[in-house]
Parts: sequence; C-alpha cells; structure tokens
Amino acid sequence: MTVSAVSVIFGTLFVAGAILLALGTILLRPRPEFGAPTWTQLAGVPADEQLDVAQRLEIVERLAFVGDAWCIDVLHAAARAERDAKVRTAAGSALRRLETP
Repeated sequence: MTVSAVSVIFGTLFVAGAILLALGTILLRPRPEFGAPTWTQLAGVPADEQLDVAQRLEIVERLAFVGDAWCIDVLHAAARAERDAKVRTAAGSALRRLETP
C-alpha cells in the first residue's frame, strides 16, 4: 500500500467517525419534558404566571362558586398538589360543600 492509499483510508475513517459522533450527539440530546399541567393551569392560569397564596385562594373560591364538574376536578387537583396548607384546606372545604347534597 502506498502512502496516499493509507491517507485516503484514514481520511475516510475520520470523516465517518465525525459523522457518527455528530449523529449520536443529536440523537441523544435530552429533550425538554413536559409534565402534567398544574391545578392552576387547569383553571386557566398561564404556565409562566406566578401566583401568591391570596390569588390561589381566590381561584379556589371562584371554582367553588361556579361548581361545575370541571371545577370539582380542578379542586381535587388543588387539594392533592397544592404546597400551601391554607389553599389545600380551602380546596378541601370547597369540595366538601360541593359534594354534600
């Protein structure tokens, strides 16, 4: 084998390796994960909007006032997922009022 044939073989292997590396990087790149919507998103609040406790309590009161089936579903989600005890308690109280005949 001549020097130029060896250079062509090594060059081809280098290019093939670079292509495989690029494809592997693209294919294995982590994709953003989209989780389930929060209870406030289910109530119509945009995902990027940050609500304080008073605002979340207001949403619970409005959901209880409307009282439709979808509102009850959102209140169940709030009672399960809310971090603040006041809001969880308010959601639980609203559910008891709505589910008691």
